[in-house]
Amino acid sequence: MAPLRLLCFINALFWAKTQDHPVPKLTVDPEVVSETNNVTLNCQTPVQGPRCHFVFDIKYYKSLPCQTELSGADLLSVVKKRPPAEITVTCFYYYRHDQTYSRSALSTESIITIGLAPPSLTVTSSVITEKDKVKLTCRRPPAVSSNQCHFYTTNGQTWSNSGCEQTVRGSDLLMENQNPPVEVQIQCFYNVESEREVSPSPHSEIVSVTVQSLAPPSLTVTSSVITEKDEVKLTCRRPPAVSSNQCYFYTTDGHSLSNSGCEQTVRGSDLLTGNQNPPVEVQVQCYYVAQQEQTVFPSPHSEIVSVTVQTVQARTLVIHKVHFHCIERDVQRVIVLSFPDDSYANSPNSDALPLSERVDSSISATSTFQCSPGSPSENEEELHTEHEYENTV
Repeated sequence: MAPLRLLCFINALFWAKTQDHPVPKLTVDPEVVSETNNVTLNCQTPVQGPRCHFVFDIKYYKSLPCQTELSGADLLSVVKKRPPAEITVTCFYYYRHDQTYSRSALSTESIITIGLAPPSLTVTSSVITEKDKVKLTCRRPPAVSSNQCHFYTTNGQTWSNSGCEQTVRGSDLLMENQNPPVEVQIQCFYNVESEREVSPSPHSEIVSVTVQSLAPPSLTVTSSVITEKDEVKLTCRRPPAVSSNQCYFYTTDGHSLSNSGCEQTVRGSDLLTGNQNPPVEVQVQCYYVAQQEQTVFPSPHSEIVSVTVQTVQARTLVIHKVHFHCIERDVQRVIVLSFPDDSYANSPNSDALPLSERVDSSISATSTFQCSPGSPSENEEELHTEHEYENTV
């Protein structure tokens, strides 16, 4: 009997001491979170101290600032649970009493509910035809190991679950009474199994896929290698049955070219972005749009066509030989022009000598040659001279 009385006395004494200081007040905000959301714990005490002590599910203790923020994942890690889960929380603090530190009573209990985070839905293409395939991926939070997902359209179309990735054709997205073009809205969710039940996650945000009967255009260019100053003609060829003349051209690095019908002529400099310097291989694509009633539908995009934009180069033109002879005191001049690549252009009897087609300037023969008296055969001479002429091609 004596030991029991002593234990009761000690408990009563401890209770009396804890009543010397007010019980802390615990607030949690919000009370329902997902793994990725945060919850604020605030243990309000009469003692100004840097830390408080929180008790989770009765047996897990953690010393933290009296006002602290934890994520749903942090709380699950403390109590070793998986969502969905309920976690009880209380708190207490220490205060100084008779040269020693005493513990306060526990606060009232609060309950935090941690639910499942919604998945994110991604698709490999947002515009397809009935025959095309599209891959749907229901991405779960990293902490979720479940591989059981469900995909559905907002108009009631569902597919049997086969993991969290699924590939379907455009025709699979349509209801029996639907004909393309149709914009289909898709969502997904996943299930998590616990010992007692299967819990569905919140649903993903809506992702739209347009199913259409349009075929992709073909893109052609008049030249695949140009300089910045050269022009190239882009043609977005639509299927014969398509009457639309509204096309869009763009480069794969995000540079859009203004639309002016389905044929467009641009310079090499128009294909470059602000930070690009030639030589650059530019990848170009196009698509067209078709209108049905009040809705505009874009076609699938063409295959990529590459155009290489090269640097404008300078050439040196050398006139290396001038041959002349006199006939009845008329001067006939034959000038032979040589390029660094050993190609030649001849131009007789001309003071303004046009160069080859690739050269857009001319050179003038300004020398004056005087004939000596005598017969033509006696007056035939050769003059060797050199002249450098810079021209860009």
